[in-house]
Amino acid sequence: MFINHNIDGGRPARQGRWSHRAGVIGPSAAWAFLAVMVLGAAARAGAPAAQNGPARVEFQASDGVRIAADFSRPKKGGPVFLLLHGLGAGRGEWGRLSGLLRERGWGALAIDARGHGESGGPRYTEFRTPAAWAAIEKDLAGALRFLSKKGFPRRRVVLVGASIGANLVLEFAAREKAIPFVVLLSPGVDYQGLRIEGAARAFDRPMILAASLQDAYALRSAELVLEAARHKGTRLLRAQTGHGATMLDGEPNADFEKELLRAMAEAVGTISGASSGTPPSP
Repeated sequence: MFINHNIDGGRPARQGRWSHRAGVIGPSAAWAFLAVMVLGAAARAGAPAAQNGPARVEFQASDGVRIAADFSRPKKGGPVFLLLHGLGAGRGEWGRLSGLLRERGWGALAIDARGHGESGGPRYTEFRTPAAWAAIEKDLAGALRFLSKKGFPRRRVVLVGASIGANLVLEFAAREKAIPFVVLLSPGVDYQGLRIEGAARAFDRPMILAASLQDAYALRSAELVLEAARHKGTRLLRAQTGHGATMLDGEPNADFEKELLRAMAEAVGTISGASSGTPPSP
């Protein structure tokens, strides 16, 4: 889900290479892009799990907020991908990616962040501060506990975030040292006051970064994260269109989808005891 990087009211940009005004799309173009992404994400967010697909589950965030999610178990030895959507979306936007993960024998836990979808807590439209958004990290902590009880330790859990979810995932994973790698789709230097540079410099494991060529702000942000990366296995992939999970939509991004899954399989192959999966035949 796309978030206008300047939606907080246009406070002055900080100086330096992390300035969120450097080489980005203007407000009018950003809001037009936002409208398109909102319509697509909203449709997916409310979509129920398909037959023979993931099971609906619930668990508590670390502060007790009820979190709704869709869970697919991996095949023996496979990793589990913990999926966090963007603003105003929900776990339904991960339908395409979740299906691709299942085809490879990998598991997925796609959550509705607090204030979104079927999860509890105040609605996201009431979030007024960066701290309100950062509370979603407690949902991620609850998700890791849920997976641990199912027999999946942190070393077999990969975090995936879209848009503001990418910023939240990286900040959280920087502290959770057992997480082997992260996938960040359309990260932003500054989404809703959640700035990414600190976590980008602190994270010491591989990152798979992705942004589309039409999304100037996310692409420049991803390039800056790549520059700050401490691990040589970090890589940046470029889609043709879309933002966040929508980069997996449509024929123009077919090559990007294959490249993303190939990069994920290579990274999974570095996890001790985990199966990298075998892509299905075309």
